[in-house]
Amino acid sequence: MRPATLALIASLLPCLTNPVGLFSAEPTTQQPTLAQPRTAGQPIDERLDRLELQLQLIQQHLGLRLRLPPATSGADSTLPDQSTDYDRLARLEREARRFDDRLEQVQRQLDAARSPSRPASVLTQGRLVVRNLTGVPHYLSVNKVQHYVQPGRTEIWVPYEMVEAYLPSHELPKLLGMSLWRWTGRDYEMPLEIKN
Repeated sequence: MRPATLALIASLLPCLTNPVGLFSAEPTTQQPTLAQPRTAGQPIDERLDRLELQLQLIQQHLGLRLRLPPATSGADSTLPDQSTDYDRLARLEREARRFDDRLEQVQRQLDAARSPSRPASVLTQGRLVVRNLTGVPHYLSVNKVQHYVQPGRTEIWVPYEMVEAYLPSHELPKLLGMSLWRWTGRDYEMPLEIKN
């Protein structure tokens, strides 16, 4: 058999096993006309030509445009148009991928333009060690953030700078200076006691 015939038969086999309603068929008005079987005395080439024609008519009736291998697509001018929806879909996918790549490249350039030329300085943290000697839990405001302090020892991480700490229910805000910070060998620590 010819390669074009084999390709047509192979592409139509799945279509013939499925109902026509599952395909997005283009409406066609042409009905397939099957040739009369005259096998005796006909040369093989004529029979193959007629079989190819019948397969093309069936294919057109079903409204399908199937791709053939590139080697056979230019050899036979009676084959259907090779620009299919699949080709258009593949082209659109390629364009979408190119657009996504370009968008990602622009986003990287924008991020690079926004970021500072040198990395931001790292803010040093220290521990505010609160010892609540009252035996009653209190709310402690540290740098305008309320913390619930149980009796005993509580550690609160704060930036290594002047700290504003006070009991909102008992006193006015007060600043604890840099001179209260101590280096412990691992990090900075500032002691604070809550008494009666």
